[in-house]
Amino acid sequence: MLAECRFCVVIVVTTLLSACATRAAYEERLKVYVGKSINTVMEKGYIPNREYTMPSTGNKIYCFNSRSFLLLPMMVAPTQSVSTVQGKNIYTTTYGGNVMGGGMISLWCNTCFVTNSKNIIVSYRFEGNNCVASES
Repeated sequence: MLAECRFCVVIVVTTLLSACATRAAYEERLKVYVGKSINTVMEKGYIPNREYTMPSTGNKIYCFNSRSFLLLPMMVAPTQSVSTVQGKNIYTTTYGGNVMGGGMISLWCNTCFVTNSKNIIVSYRFEGNNCVASES
């Protein structure tokens, strides 16, 4: 039951997050940079986490990484107590009080741009569960 509830919470949270932003919109934002200098990306405040030089062509790859965490709420089912009296003794049984949900989801996106010898972006690629942007 606990695993099913956690799965439901993840689905609901993911749906809410993805309702406002899409991978397609993210790719549309990246397409704008093809044919422009990598400096255009950096002037927007994006600093690459890694840079590589391709040995065969001399082209460079600039990679940008983002990571964040989404905390899932924890819920506790209410408790109920039932007491019975038998003679001078009182017996109480408590039900419920189960902890459900909680946990953390890692959200990440790695985006890489390939530039030619003149630092012009010729292609890009991205991967991750949080490579999304709002439709504009």
